[in-house]
Amino acid sequence: MADGYFYREPRATGGRVIGPLTESAFGRIAAREVAMESAWRVLGGSVFKVQTKRRWRAERICTFESFAQLCELCFILLAGAGLLFALQILRLSGELRSTPTSALVILGILAILTLCLLPRTIKVLYSRWTSTSSVVEFGDHDHVV
Repeated sequence: MADGYFYREPRATGGRVIGPLTESAFGRIAAREVAMESAWRVLGGSVFKVQTKRRWRAERICTFESFAQLCELCFILLAGAGLLFALQILRLSGELRSTPTSALVILGILAILTLCLLPRTIKVLYSRWTSTSSVVEFGDHDHVV
C-alpha cells in the first residue's frame, strides 16, 4: 500500500476506499466535510488512524468572508420572517375577499415554495459560515496495525 492519506466512504454510498492522497488534498476534502466512515494514514508501511476536528478560530470568524456569509444568512431569515408577516397581515385584513382567485393561487404557491426552500437555504448558508469561520485540524493519533 502506498504512503498517503486514505478514507472510506459511508457504506450507504458504496463504502469505497479513496486514496492515497497528499496531506493538502486530504485537508481540502476534510474541510468540505465530505462524509467519511473512517480515515487513516499509511507511512512507511505503518497504518495510523486519522481523526478530524473542526475548531473555531477568532482570526477566521472576523474575516470578510465570514461576515458576508453571516449577513446572507440574516437576510434570508429576515425574508422568511417578512413573508410570514405579510401573509398574516393579508389574512387579518379584509383584502382576501376582494383579491382575484388566480392571484391568491399564485401567491399561495410562491409562499409554499418559499417556505419549503427556506430551511434548506438556511442549512446551506450555516454550513458555509461554519466552514469559513473555522479550521479543520487532523492528525495521526493511534497506531492501528
